[in-house]
Amino acid sequence: MGRVSGRERHSALLKYGKRAHHGPISVVFLSDGSDIPSLAFSITRKVGSAVIRNKIRRQLREEFRRLYVLDPESIQPGSYLIRIKPEPWKTKNPQKILEEALKKL
Repeated sequence: MGRVSGRERHSALLKYGKRAHHGPISVVFLSDGSDIPSLAFSITRKVGSAVIRNKIRRQLREEFRRLYVLDPESIQPGSYLIRIKPEPWKTKNPQKILEEALKKL
């Protein structure tokens, strides 16, 4: 599992990527010819403190990994940007929300 790095890759992902939304999560996908999926996050400060944002990031990264290990065919190789909207997270299950958003791609 790689990380999306570089301004050009982020710009291309935002400009040409395919989008899917589910609840407070928006997923942007761009097939870029890579062998493994790469992942980036965009979480606004309105979500909460750095501790909360990092916790959400860790949970979503681990769920993405779990989905990829269980069924590699369900996660296409390419670049993924996971954007988080500022909504209350205490009652939400981020893993389930991510899974539903990825199914929409």
